[in-house]
Formats: sequence, structure tokens, C-alpha cells
Amino acid sequence: MNRLLSISILCLATVGGLLVSGCQTASPRKLRPIPEPDFGSLESAAQDQLRRQQKLLNEAISKTGISDKELSEAFGTTGKLYHSYNLTEPAIACYENAKLLAPNDYRWSHYLGRLYRNNNDLKQAAANFGAVMSLQPDYVPAIVAMAEVNQAQNFDELAEPLFQEALSKDRSNAAAIAGLGKIALAKRDYATASRQLEAALALSPSATELFYPLAQAYRGQGNLAKAQEALTRRGTGTVRANDPLMAELRGLATGSRTHLILGGQLVQAQRYKEAVEEFRLAVAADPNDATIRLNLGSTFAQLGQRQEAREQLTEAVRLEPNNAKAHYNLAMVLVQLHDDQSAINHFRAAAANDPRNASANFFLADALMRTGNYEEAANAYAKAIAIDPRHGMAHFRWALAQIKLGRFAEARAKLKEELNALPGNKEVAQVLVRLLSACPDANIRDGQQAMALVQSVFTDQNNPNFAQTVAMAFAETGQFDQAVKLQQIAVDAARDSNFPALQKMLTEDLARYQRRQPCRRPWLELDPIFLPPPPF
Repeated sequence: MNRLLSISILCLATVGGLLVSGCQTASPRKLRPIPEPDFGSLESAAQDQLRRQQKLLNEAISKTGISDKELSEAFGTTGKLYHSYNLTEPAIACYENAKLLAPNDYRWSHYLGRLYRNNNDLKQAAANFGAVMSLQPDYVPAIVAMAEVNQAQNFDELAEPLFQEALSKDRSNAAAIAGLGKIALAKRDYATASRQLEAALALSPSATELFYPLAQAYRGQGNLAKAQEALTRRGTGTVRANDPLMAELRGLATGSRTHLILGGQLVQAQRYKEAVEEFRLAVAADPNDATIRLNLGSTFAQLGQRQEAREQLTEAVRLEPNNAKAHYNLAMVLVQLHDDQSAINHFRAAAANDPRNASANFFLADALMRTGNYEEAANAYAKAIAIDPRHGMAHFRWALAQIKLGRFAEARAKLKEELNALPGNKEVAQVLVRLLSACPDANIRDGQQAMALVQSVFTDQNNPNFAQTVAMAFAETGQFDQAVKLQQIAVDAARDSNFPALQKMLTEDLARYQRRQPCRRPWLELDPIFLPPPPF
């Protein structure tokens, strides 16, 4: 095909290889040109399938005496195939032609409504769903779709009776119930909203996006505990619509590779929900392909659906035990699920199978720090640094691992090196000041150096965390009155925290300064600085 295919059913012509037939019609009709679809990235089986369908459409157009109904079916069938491959523009053109040739066939208006809705063309979507409702008043998916289009435009007064009409025809329609729940929420009828949203979730448990409005409804009723619980379950899963016409599109596309490519394109466009559906179809076509499982699991992770991600990535690892990326992605999901021990095993496998992966070694080290394995953590940070010498956080956390191992001289040297590279970095400076002020090894302490750093870096000494650090430096240099004053700031702030061990340490250090004694305990055993946060 060339760029555009001009079609008129009044005369016989060829344009760009597509025949246009002279059909006997009661009145002239000008059909839409069909943009040439770009399916060069699709696998050969899919391209062959599309070309076969284009050939059938050519034959229908060139067929002498073909009726409008037959030609409409040919355009519609081609449009459905384009639609199944997410080739939106040619699909719309085909559907528009099918609709023009058979204006009483509601199918083409419904497919057009879905495509226009996906493109956020709400005016055209409403026009087409309205046509379906006129032609097929009992087709509930169109009624719900029209209500949702109105709701998307904040026309709740138009959406509400449509949702109610849909429920009068299908009492278990989760989308209609959810729509009414959201309208009730907008009206501040929180009791009705929570009841309807709960009912929608019971019918469609995967619709985790409904937990957010449900939380708002609970909050409106003053039930903060249930609101918080609902928020923790919030996700991006949508209500699955029961739409027989759209179901016909599933399975039209050929081969797992096609769905894999389309899914990848959708991921690049950050259309993760649609990508999941493509990857699901790819899995159905080839359940033993580790790459497909890897892509599906990684996309679930993007959507925050971590259990689903874990299942798919675990299967990818089972299918390809040496797949470094599958191990790495699974480890990241396990970290997010607070399963560090399992994550460590997969980070190790990722690093072993991809020796140049600095991130695998870095996050392995972080997980090892959180589980108290400081020796191996230090080694993993060192590997990350060897691969990427500019990885500043790896240098810093290597120094923290040295502190936990009692290797204070190595830690001090690395921290000074990092502070020279990053002058004014408060996080690095704070650790170094504590070492210079309160290290149990007298050979490491240097109060004057600590005070010099305090004066050059810590301008806001009223910050409770900095106040504790600076107080150590004042105490080490014999300025106990200043140490007491700053330590009191830290003690007062700690009273509002839920960290009893820190409160105890700060109070003990305050008493020590009041007795004019320096600090010899820079950190708690389980100070958060030695527990790197998960990469959420």
C-alpha cells in the first residue's frame, strides 16, 4: 500500500495498489482514505496475516456488484484486525467506511467509540456510543461506556441515569455500580458511595483503583482506620467490562511475538495497563517463553502489582535460570515486598550472570546491610565501585560497612575522600564528624577537625539530627555548655518520635555532657543510617 488509499464506490480505479470498485448504490458515497499501516516491526506471521486481510479487502472492493452490506463487512473485518494490533488510524478509517456503508450495524459505531475513547476524543466517542444506543438499546456495554464518557467530562447528571439504566438490564455490572459509587462520593453521600464501591470490588476484585475513592468514602464517614486500610490496597487495576464485541478482538492477532512487540511499544508509551493485556496474550500463545514472562512481570511491577510481578518473574527465572535481568527484576520486587533474604539470592544470581552490572552489586550490598551481613556487603559495594568508580553512594555506604566492621581508619579515609569530591555534602560530613568526635578508637578522634567541619557545613544547628552530631563535636573539644544546649534540642525532638532506643541514647548523652564527659558512642547499634532504604 502507498501512503493513502483513496476510495470511491462510484468509479473503477486503482490507487496505490488498492482497487476501488464501481458498486451499484442508491446514492454517491465518499469513503475515507485508509492510512497505510506501519507493521514493519511485527513478526513475519503477523505481517502475512495483515497482508492476507488487505488482499481480501482489495478483492471485495474490486468485486462487481458487491452490496454495501458485503463491502461494509469487508471493511469492518479489516478494521477489527487493525484494532487487535493497535493500528489505530487505519482501524478508525475502516470502521468509518463500514459504518457509512451499513449505518444500521451498531458494531462499527461501538468499535469506533472504543477507539475514540482510548484516544481521549470524548466528543466522537459520545457520538458513536449514542448511535449504538439508538440502534441496539439493550447493548449494556455501550450504555456504560456512554455514562463513563459523561462522567469523564464531569457531567454526572447525564451519567447517573445511564448507569442506573445499565443496572436495570444487568444487575451485576461492576462498572455501572462503581460509576454510581463515584457519583455518590461527589455528592458527599459517603455511606452510599462506600456500599456501592464495596459491591463493585466484590464483583471485580482486580479493580484496585477503586480502593482510593473507597478510602475517601470511609474518611467522609469518619472511619479513618478503614480509610487507611483501603489506601494500602490501592492499585491501578480497572474494572473489567463485560463487552462481547471487544472480546471478539482478542485472539485475532497472530503469534506471541506480535503481542510481545505491541506490549513493548505500549510500555514505551507508559500505557502499562494495555501492555499487560498484550503480554498476557503473548503468555497464552507461548507460556514457556522466559522473555514474555519477564516483560509481563516487569510491567506488573511498574503498576505496583508486586505479587503478580513476583509470580511472573519467578516463572521467568525457572524457565531461564541464567537470565540475569529476570533475577535482577525479581530481586527488586522482592525488596519492595520486604523479603530481603530472598532478594539477596537473586541479586547474587544477577551479578554472577552479568558481571558488569554495578546496580546488582549495589542493591545486593544494600540488602546485605539490612540483614546485618556487613562483610559481604562491603565486598559487594567494592565490586560496584570497581565496575562504576563514579558511583558515589556505593563509596559512602562502603564506608558505613567499614564502620560496622570496626575498621574506623578505612572509613575515615574514604569519608574524607568523598567529602573532597563533594564539598558541603551534609550526609557524608555528618558521618565523618561523628567519627572524629565520638569514635571509641582514640586514634581516629580529632575534635579540631570535627569543629572545622561543623563550622563549614552545618549552618542549621537547630535541626535535631545535626544538633546531636554537633553536640558530639562540642563535647569532644570541651565546650560542654554548647553541647548541652544542642543535645537538649535533639532530646526534645525525640520525645515526639516512636523510637525509644534513640530517646534513651540522647538522654544518656545529655547527662554525660552535663557531667562534662564526651561521647564515645557515635550511633545506635541499629541506627537507620546503616539500614539503606529499599529502592521504592
